[in-house]
Amino acid sequence: MTETKNTIIDLKVTADLFVGANQRGKIVIGDKGFEFINNHKNRNFVYLPWDEISHVVAARGIRKGKIMRFSVQSKRNIGYVFTTKDPKGVFRAMRKHMDAKQLVYEKDMFDRLRHSFRKLLKK
Repeated sequence: MTETKNTIIDLKVTADLFVGANQRGKIVIGDKGFEFINNHKNRNFVYLPWDEISHVVAARGIRKGKIMRFSVQSKRNIGYVFTTKDPKGVFRAMRKHMDAKQLVYEKDMFDRLRHSFRKLLKK
């Protein structure tokens, strides 16, 4: 198994990474950064230090409270999309290391439709 680069681990949870084919592994959140370690192929891992992450976008389902998946955007414009069983816990652990303005919600379908409808009415 690949060793984690964090010295203090805040949260360790199973997750799926959506890059090409789904990859199942573990998300490790610690003092040095955000890590995803693949269960089967240890060479497939993602390590992002906290200063390298630009923002994290959470996608909600139809009910506004439940987070379905989230994407971690790096400063190099690379996005990694993850799903976990406890996304709220992942956000709480990330909030300790990141600014609250960097953790944002994505607009859902109804907000987009409402915005486009209002835009049409203004014209």
